[in-house]
Amino acid sequence: MGLHGRVRKKIVTALMSAFPTRDKLVMMLCYESIMDESGVTIGSEYENIVFQLVGELESQGKLIKLIQGANKENPGNCDLKYVNEKMTNC
Repeated sequence: MGLHGRVRKKIVTALMSAFPTRDKLVMMLCYESIMDESGVTIGSEYENIVFQLVGELESQGKLIKLIQGANKENPGNCDLKYVNEKMTNC
């Protein structure tokens, strides 16, 4: 099925806002038992890393877990809260 482009962009933007570096993103992924560091791309532009991560976790059926885990780790981020509400209330 795949995410609509605008939805994917909102998710990527929210994750980048909530976790502004690859290291912070990896920490969240590990804390929430979503993925270990070896599964996250290295040496690419950060936006591309997050984009690829979203695609990979979507294909594994873990996108909602990603969004919920990210929101749990950074509940004060408005972009992430918005995406969490939209994705989990569908």
